[in-house]
Amino acid sequence: MNRTFRLIAIPFVIAFALAACAAPTAVPAPAQPTQAAPTAAPPPTVAPAATQAPLKGELSLLCTPQEVWCAGMKKEFEAKYPGVTVNYVRLSSGEALTRIRNEKVNPTFDIWWGGPADSFIAGKKDGILETYKSPKADAIIDPKLMKDADDQWIGIYVGSLGFATNTDFLKKNPTAKAPASWDDLLKPEFKKQLSIAHPASSGTSYTAMCTILQIRGEDKGWDYIKAFSGQVFQYSKSGATPATLVGQGEAA
Repeated sequence: MNRTFRLIAIPFVIAFALAACAAPTAVPAPAQPTQAAPTAAPPPTVAPAATQAPLKGELSLLCTPQEVWCAGMKKEFEAKYPGVTVNYVRLSSGEALTRIRNEKVNPTFDIWWGGPADSFIAGKKDGILETYKSPKADAIIDPKLMKDADDQWIGIYVGSLGFATNTDFLKKNPTAKAPASWDDLLKPEFKKQLSIAHPASSGTSYTAMCTILQIRGEDKGWDYIKAFSGQVFQYSKSGATPATLVGQGEAA
């Protein structure tokens, strides 16, 4: 609603300002032989607004979200700035962090976009990020949670972790029920039926592992992770792959 209001209000203000600057209508003075009728004052000259030169060049982007998001960002950005070509490489957050660390002396990317905050926190500690004050920084929901105090990274979206279940698998296995807790994933009917990304390459999986350790504590947390690994038939590289496997019926 605010954006619509501004779009309506701006033309109104401009129109009002231009009308106030226009020359007044001349009113004829009474006929006098020795005095000419006054003439209207010329309108003030308004200097044309300076136009910004169009952006040109190339932008090197390291993109962590799914490929469809990376391609979409490239398309939208290039449509808005036709003079700029976006070249991107899509890597999972763990791979992206390793890549940037290895290129610290001779970086090849201008921007690192997307992925869990833990990778960016690690990047800040390694001194591989550059300070940047985003013009949208004041619009984020929770600055303390979603923004670095030193402006080295800023949140762009909030995601949730959850369990995905294939309904055909549940129909074929009447004893199995859609998991509603971490403990449900350890039930025998899910033995070698689960898929999850590897925490070494996927920030999504790394976040899940840290969540378990925070909830259960270090000792019980690692005991759970060891038991859970016995339920997994495949560790993927990307955090988005397991959901795809479930949808295809390759995982429970």
